[in-house]
Amino acid sequence: MDHSGKRSEKRWYRKAQVGARYGGVCGRTVDRAVADGRLPPPKYPFANKIPYWDGDDLDAHDRDLTSPNRPPAQLRHAEVGTTVATAATT
Repeated sequence: MDHSGKRSEKRWYRKAQVGARYGGVCGRTVDRAVADGRLPPPKYPFANKIPYWDGDDLDAHDRDLTSPNRPPAQLRHAEVGTTVATAATT
């Protein structure tokens, strides 16, 4: 529950949904982005072997990518995040 007493819905994303969120990339590209740190790692919240990404983690990641205090070299490294910068402002 959140502070207002209402039940809050946690958003979970499957790999295909994460790929769609970042410009329609394939699942293998999502795996590579996680492996080299361009995306946060998945979690396994439902006691199975299926990876899910927490919507709050992805939102925080997107905010970090668009932060004016982020060094330019890190922005260049975040290929997946370049799509986010335009999507986050719309």
